[in-house]
Amino acid sequence: MHCSRFFSGNYYYALLFLAALILYTQRDQLLATCENPSADMFGLLGRIHKERFVESKFTDQEALTAAIESYRNGFQADPNEYMGVNLANLLVCTGQELSSSQELNRICNVLNLRIGRKGDISKLTDYWDVATFFEVRVLLEEYTSAVRAVERIYAMDPPIWQLASTLRNIRLINQFRKPAHDKVKLTPARRLFDFWMEFLSDVVTESGQSLQNSTNGIISSAELTGNGSECSR
Repeated sequence: MHCSRFFSGNYYYALLFLAALILYTQRDQLLATCENPSADMFGLLGRIHKERFVESKFTDQEALTAAIESYRNGFQADPNEYMGVNLANLLVCTGQELSSSQELNRICNVLNLRIGRKGDISKLTDYWDVATFFEVRVLLEEYTSAVRAVERIYAMDPPIWQLASTLRNIRLINQFRKPAHDKVKLTPARRLFDFWMEFLSDVVTESGQSLQNSTNGIISSAELTGNGSECSR
């Protein structure tokens, strides 16, 4: 990992880096002496190994395996949204698919249940709840619902660093998911999803710019899909 990457941006990342460095250097001792490690401890370990995997440009398989194991232990201790989303995303990086992976299906079912209990997407006010809904919809390839979530994210106008974190997870999924073999699978909802991803990526690249101030190129669902019917529910 490169320290400058963390200290040049948000204070959150600087603090995270310091905490992660301390925990990483003492992880074996901590896990050996702690009778019941907390889910948070496993989550931070997972974050460290996930960063190693990403920083290696997705070549460090040992880091990927360690990240999955950490998030899996954390999810077993506390099956919350943070552990579940990260575990599911990294399982996709190993080539697992919903059509054949019982673990991936189980995680998505748990996440669906937890988010569903919080109410309709249009009523959610916590950014991370909406982001989790968005990521799960992408994992399930339910792009109509994913578009609803990303439109809610746009309406919430979150800090750029939160948006960047979510987009990085989505890119991770798209990086390792097997591509569609033909354009027939590119439904209007999928095309609208791709548009939103391109737009939001441009906003994040233009650092410091407010999401809702970046309206150049925004078009309605109806304009992109023809009538918008597929993305209306």
